[in-house]
Amino acid sequence: MGGDSTWSVDSKVFSLDEERSANLKASELAPFYQILIGKVKPNMVEDYQMVLSKLKVAQEKAPDKPMFIRRSTRFGPSWEFYSATPFEKWGDWDERSDFWEIVAKAHGEDEARHLQKTLRNCYTEREIFVIAVRPDLSRPPPAPSTN
Repeated sequence: MGGDSTWSVDSKVFSLDEERSANLKASELAPFYQILIGKVKPNMVEDYQMVLSKLKVAQEKAPDKPMFIRRSTRFGPSWEFYSATPFEKWGDWDERSDFWEIVAKAHGEDEARHLQKTLRNCYTEREIFVIAVRPDLSRPPPAPSTN
């Protein structure tokens, strides 16, 4: 027999949260995505969704109009929420508006601080990372049918 192998499979099904996503538009696959995974306390889900709704208002007023694609799990870990922000190159982050300055401009300094504190209190765990899209490693589309 062949060598020993260890396999791990993690399957999740997500649903798009259009109400709380910002600046959604049809687009080609971006080369990079910043991913935020937030695990939210069950008793804080309503507060978390309220904060995201207010963040959306601010993000849609931002001069650079960054896209925030927000999703939640349908099947998989409970109370896990995702945000993906596409970008073309690392230098894009230097040109982006400061996130909490945008929130303060839209809602005022006091409300921005309140939203930031509420958001911190919602999480049991939060992880942020970047993925690079590799079309050369993706599955090719199915071949056309010959029937």
